[in-house]
Amino acid sequence: MKKRAIRYGLVLSVLSALGSLTACGGGGNSGGDEPIKIGIITPLTGNAAAYGSGFWLGVQAAENEINKSGGVLVNGKRHKVQATVCDDQFVPSKSVSCGQKLSESLMIYTPATQSSFPLMGFNQKDDFILMSTSQTPTFTAQGNKLVVRSTYNLERQIPDLARLVGEYAKKEKLTLKSVAIMEVGSDFGPAFTESFSKAWKANGGTITGTATYDTVTTDLTSQLTSLLRGNPDAIAITTVCQSAALVMDQARHLGFKGTFINAVCAGGTGMTKYMSNADIIGSNISTVKTNAFDSIPVVGAFHKKYSDEKYKSAIEQQIFEFGYFGVEWFAKAVSTAGTTSDSAKVHAALEPALQNLQPNILGITKYFPDTGDIEMTTYLAQTKPDGKSFDPLAGQK
Repeated sequence: MKKRAIRYGLVLSVLSALGSLTACGGGGNSGGDEPIKIGIITPLTGNAAAYGSGFWLGVQAAENEINKSGGVLVNGKRHKVQATVCDDQFVPSKSVSCGQKLSESLMIYTPATQSSFPLMGFNQKDDFILMSTSQTPTFTAQGNKLVVRSTYNLERQIPDLARLVGEYAKKEKLTLKSVAIMEVGSDFGPAFTESFSKAWKANGGTITGTATYDTVTTDLTSQLTSLLRGNPDAIAITTVCQSAALVMDQARHLGFKGTFINAVCAGGTGMTKYMSNADIIGSNISTVKTNAFDSIPVVGAFHKKYSDEKYKSAIEQQIFEFGYFGVEWFAKAVSTAGTTSDSAKVHAALEPALQNLQPNILGITKYFPDTGDIEMTTYLAQTKPDGKSFDPLAGQK
């Protein structure tokens, strides 16, 4: 059991009642030694529910695999993994509430900046590792010794994105010089705008305007009307697939005929089910990671293993793999560290654990234990006109 501040002296009695709360639900555990607790904070309802549920499915898949194999081996004893989920709807105040409920976990894992940043005010005090898919540079630049990123840092990735978009435009013979940005109202939004604007201008492009929105709002007419006055060649979108599809659909209905650049949503096929305007497909380009390429043997084998219909949407959005990989990586680190309670030792052990982790389906190549940052290769992909397949651009692998 992790040590806690005095104000958490009664936390066990509080946690025992959590099963009755509709916002939270736990994974399975079958007795034996004390389980290794993982808290999952993700949207299960609201505009990002499909994304958040897909992430949770990935977590559950890893949890089931680990537990079926006997659990995590730590100093000669095996421990089950116990994942508990809390629905925050990507609302910061709900993220904080979820974090407080799940603070007895050795790690809390979130699939977005919106869910992770509200926890950074107390994760070190409450002694839990905070893993996140946040791409925001400041996530690993605030001196927080217990954070870890499971996707790329914008500062490393955006210059490549700007270059690849330019190459895409040249290949497709598109006029793609001016870009408007739909900036999500979290820390990620301004960080993306700053990094992308700098890189895009350095490549000879222009930014015609920005508009702020959130993942809760469904009517984006005001923001899009403002952006379209600048007559952009493309609109860059900074939210997950459901929200991104909303932007794309409404932009088309307002007369926008240009290209969409998705910085977060990577799922071509997965996005189509959320859009009422089918001609959006064919003009969408997105950032993708190694897990987009079935031609890579470990990725193809992984997708074949989880080819059941219930995983289809989550894999199409490419969020299933992040939930799965984060839990597998963490479990390997716990075993490597030889402790189920010392968060600092487990955090440090993420580096050697990564080197021995198979399959490394996300293609993370390096981990920096001092900051929790990582390096990984990213690519650009386009959605084919039929909307049925996701076509990575040639010449990148």
